[in-house]
Amino acid sequence: MKAQQSIELLIVFSTALAMFMLFYSIYTQQYQQAMVAENQAEWSLLADKLADEINTAAFAGDGFERRIIYPSTLPGVINYTVLVNNVSGSIDVSVVPSQGETYTYSAYLLTRNVSGESAFATSRGFWIDASRGYAYLANANGTVVVTQLRENR
Repeated sequence: MKAQQSIELLIVFSTALAMFMLFYSIYTQQYQQAMVAENQAEWSLLADKLADEINTAAFAGDGFERRIIYPSTLPGVINYTVLVNNVSGSIDVSVVPSQGETYTYSAYLLTRNVSGESAFATSRGFWIDASRGYAYLANANGTVVVTQLRENR
């Protein structure tokens, strides 16, 4: 009789533990998905911010100059790159997170007349050195010039 009661109690506790583990795993999975979505929104906002700065420089006209600041690192990210793509007219951000798949996002520019330094040039445009954390924008005769090698002032 006592053995049967012990087995029944063990079955009840085992069932309760299994239910708890099931609910916990579902919660953990949903939490991870929410964190990934939040991080992707933050990375997309970075590209949008850089595109807005370049668009502002394009519309401000000749003589406009401003220092822009962007994060040199992103939390939970191994590496990220920013490409000013004159072919597609966009800012392309590619993020390699410490967990998960590589994320890419493009924020479109209102001008394709953007130039950068030859040290960062590619066939499609030029790279922005993400580790630097800042760059300078200037509008010179209708061309937005991104200078990264200038000293921080």
